[in-house]
Amino acid sequence: MSDNLYERLSLSNDATTAEIKKAYHKLSLKYHPDRNNNSEESTKIFQGIGESYENLEDPAKKRQYGLSC
Repeated sequence: MSDNLYERLSLSNDATTAEIKKAYHKLSLKYHPDRNNNSEESTKIFQGIGESYENLEDPAKKRQYGLSC
């Protein structure tokens, strides 16, 4: 899994808040462990998606990590 928070959500670095939210919801449904027989891989991907969204949806966290707002 990529270290780039935007890449984890399959977005460009200039994605809007709405695009970030939409991508998060789409990917979290796709990779949710309950929908993938609790596979270890889907769990890791799901956690990465959640971490990315948590950091990208909060402007203060974006600035802390040096990401553009």
